[in-house]
Amino acid sequence: MNSINKKNILITIAVLMIGLLITGGTYAYLTVAMSVTNGNYVTNTHCFGVTYSGDTDSISGTLFPSRNASGGLSGGISATADATCGLNGRGTLYLHIDNSTSNQLLSTVFGHCEVENTLETLQEYDSSAECTNVSGAKWVTNGTALKYAVFSGSDLYSSGYITASDKGTDKVIHEDFSVTTTTKTFDVYVWLDGYLSDDSYLDLPFNGSTKMVVMQTKSTDTTFTGDTPLLSGYLDQIKYSQMDFFYQRVEYIRSSGTQYIDTGFTPNQDTSVELHFNGLVSTGNQDYFGTSTSSNGYSYGFYDGGSKAFDNYYDDKQIRSGHISGIMTVKKNKNVTTVTGSYNLNLTHTPDTFTSGHSLYLFARWKTTGAYRPATMDCYSFKIWDDDTLVRDFVPVYRKSDSKPGLYDAIGGKFYINQATSGNDFTVGPDI
Repeated sequence: MNSINKKNILITIAVLMIGLLITGGTYAYLTVAMSVTNGNYVTNTHCFGVTYSGDTDSISGTLFPSRNASGGLSGGISATADATCGLNGRGTLYLHIDNSTSNQLLSTVFGHCEVENTLETLQEYDSSAECTNVSGAKWVTNGTALKYAVFSGSDLYSSGYITASDKGTDKVIHEDFSVTTTTKTFDVYVWLDGYLSDDSYLDLPFNGSTKMVVMQTKSTDTTFTGDTPLLSGYLDQIKYSQMDFFYQRVEYIRSSGTQYIDTGFTPNQDTSVELHFNGLVSTGNQDYFGTSTSSNGYSYGFYDGGSKAFDNYYDDKQIRSGHISGIMTVKKNKNVTTVTGSYNLNLTHTPDTFTSGHSLYLFARWKTTGAYRPATMDCYSFKIWDDDTLVRDFVPVYRKSDSKPGLYDAIGGKFYINQATSGNDFTVGPDI
């Protein structure tokens, strides 16, 4: 086979891979496995399957008041990966709320006490003071009587309220779950809390449906020969085309001093990172990324400590004078740190052997009390290497289905959102 024919085949395969990102359906063809055998390129288009119980995605009907989710409308949905493809996936489960659903079902109800996880009403506690003294309970003032729950067997994965703003939308009800060769089945319930509804809720219709989207995250079939550099370029295009299908890339996401993201990666002596960011304030106590060995120990990170810049590599804490502000790039190549842009420094830490006590936070530093000294900054990109292997490639985006801002990891195929439980969410820069 000559090189021109190989190139044409590669282009065809790349187009197929981008085009075969399909959601839902009785069987969803979502990606393509590729291999090379004696110079022949082989494609396989049956790598992920999504099935519905009863061959229907509909969850519709008349809702009757009940005590918990088991008394509501329900539907089942399953996902699996074909073992012959050598692929893993990450799934997102949606509930579509049709416009024909009754507005009364979506009305905000009076304050009441609920079980925090299941959202079942605790009728015997009728004040906020009584409710908050009950373990596992919460006082709710902005909920609705219409609720959803996602189970797998007897395990509850998520629950929440269906509100007026959800009408006509695809509401994310469970996300970032693994899709492997072991079939994963979810039961989705939509139920009407009988303790919160009255006669005005009788015989009202709910019309909706479920949808699942699966994205490829890993291929074990990556032995290529011949035009490897050309093929690698197409694979990079596929990786980002999957992201762009569900997310809108933006110039940056902005934190205001309350947000943070747990990267899920624990640094060691061979960890390298690269952060391109804009420090938005000229006063100190800004931890841009980092983690600790204890409540006060500094293990790995970069921050402004009040009037000086601090860079940590295990117990070696290098200090440079001057506030950190403006646009710059921090590169920590194992024990060597370089900062270029509005702030500049070059330093080398004493080599050591260590593993941090916790995963690395971005927009803050982890310590035992939680996210410490969150920064006010614009994040343009953030990358993490584990001994020269890129393991995180964070891209600023917002999710197209609900405009949720965050960082998409193009390596792991995972969407990371603000993990702070209070304060405002990230804001985003212009679309790119």
